[in-house]
Amino acid sequence: MLRHLLGVARGRGDTGASLETGRTEAFAPAVALDRKYGFGECSAFADDVVDDFSQCLTLAL
Repeated sequence: MLRHLLGVARGRGDTGASLETGRTEAFAPAVALDRKYGFGECSAFADDVVDDFSQCLTLAL
């Protein structure tokens, strides 16, 4: 699904993709997948707040 969504974003001409996810152990598999696709940590965006429980990730397309 992630590969498909990134393909759609690239097809639309988007230059980046960002997401907010959890920081706890329960989110480790999702974060590992995001990092496998090249996402890296970034500052909070929109109304998100980075804290002990959440983190923001971004990927240049």
